[in-house]
Amino acid sequence: MNDLVLKHFGSVKSFGNKTLLENMELVKNAISDVEPLQKMFDRQHTQFQTKFFIVGKQDTKHRAIRQICVEIKRKEDALIHNLHKLSIQAINIEEMEEKLTHEQNKFSRRRMELEIQHNKITRERALEPIQAVLRDILLLHSYYQSIYEKMTETEIEYSETEYWILRLCNSGIRDVRQTNRIGLGVQLALSNIGINPLYIQQRMQKFLQKEQENPKPDLTKWHTELLKIVKEVINVPAQYAKIKNINMGIFHDGIYQEDYDA
Repeated sequence: MNDLVLKHFGSVKSFGNKTLLENMELVKNAISDVEPLQKMFDRQHTQFQTKFFIVGKQDTKHRAIRQICVEIKRKEDALIHNLHKLSIQAINIEEMEEKLTHEQNKFSRRRMELEIQHNKITRERALEPIQAVLRDILLLHSYYQSIYEKMTETEIEYSETEYWILRLCNSGIRDVRQTNRIGLGVQLALSNIGINPLYIQQRMQKFLQKEQENPKPDLTKWHTELLKIVKEVINVPAQYAKIKNINMGIFHDGIYQEDYDA
């Protein structure tokens, strides 16, 4: 807390029949009391959130790994930014401390001392987001190591067919649960890859009729049904591509050479 402010205004009447100084002391104690938990909640996502809503929401392993790479890249950029900011603050503090040794005006000295004190506090606070980013990156990397399999960009591209069927079906089942029909957006997307939306909708309606007879608290039955649907329609986009004269092969000039030469 700013000692200069307390020196001049500490005796001012505050709330709770206390002075400003007394309430400031209570606030210091409150901040000190919650500080250990603040370090735990330092802008970092919870591990549960990362597992289920950042990485786990992806429908295939390849997409989960892709998301991990994207998240780590974003956090690396944030880390670089915050480290740069911290370095600049350290230089500014050093510069002001050097100027302070030559300053003769007492008021200028007091202003500089306050500024140095404030910058040191903000420098310490700047460490908090850095710590959070470090924790997030290490957590994401641990998930990466647990699910990673050596894969090329070619393999990732081929896995996209399964991903989009899974994604659209998972979105479509929510529509059918709510309105008993697949929404227009999902219908259009299924049509874009050659899959008949009515077929998928009827499969979902039949599944939900059975589910309503004996609902379970988990989604195991739906995931089993979903894999059956994927198996049935996995080749449809390739067939549709022939009708549309779309080359389903990989454009090798657009990916890294070592990925398909290995």
